[in-house]
Amino acid sequence: MAKTDIETIEKSKVRSHWDEDSGQYFFSIVDIIGIVTNSSDARNYWKVLKSRLKNTQKELVTECNQLKMRAVDGKFYLTDTAGRVTILEIIKIVSPENVAVFDYWFNQKDQEKAKNKTPIDSPSFLGEKLDNSQNLTKNGSYPQPEAELLIDAYQTNDEIFISAFVAGVGEKDLSVIITCKEVIIRGNRELKNNISESDLEVHELYWGIFSRTIILPEEIEMDKAEAINSHGVLKLKLPKINKNLRKNIEIKFI
Repeated sequence: MAKTDIETIEKSKVRSHWDEDSGQYFFSIVDIIGIVTNSSDARNYWKVLKSRLKNTQKELVTECNQLKMRAVDGKFYLTDTAGRVTILEIIKIVSPENVAVFDYWFNQKDQEKAKNKTPIDSPSFLGEKLDNSQNLTKNGSYPQPEAELLIDAYQTNDEIFISAFVAGVGEKDLSVIITCKEVIIRGNRELKNNISESDLEVHELYWGIFSRTIILPEEIEMDKAEAINSHGVLKLKLPKINKNLRKNIEIKFI
């Protein structure tokens, strides 16, 4: 498959729906299939692929949802949609060379949404709302995430480890959100003592909002995940789900 770019994705006007309950976008699978395959009949392409996935990767199909979306004729029809994690898994199967560009585009979408969020729906940290009262810009709006957090990551047979430098970020300004398939790290590093960036004679460090979404290579046990901030280094320890684990269950006769 041909490698695409951000401009092509934007021009294609992928249909999407923001779900307030789950706090994520759902995208039309057919629209994205059309981009990564350049197929003249993306709907049929997805129909065939979906049938094959039911036999090989059933979990991907079960994670798809049908939402009513406007078609080219102006009418609304039930359309197969999925969140970014599932979409990226599908792209990995169809056109792996396009995973990175779509991951970047999804990040842009999330950042645009974050820019327009109000304090009531700001990101949470361990179940509590972030206090963003100190993060307002001069015009009273919330700033857009501007930098991608750099990380180190490696895995063993049983665990995934992720590290990132977060020195200078307070507890209330750092959040880690995990699902079984991805990790989202967000934070804000602020200048202290009433110093502004314009006051700096040498300005090499990054000050401001950063974020990073990491697609995990394997599913993890969310309840056993650990996050430690030690001397300015955020360390995540994510145990993998043991898919080979077996358990005998008691049979109840009634």
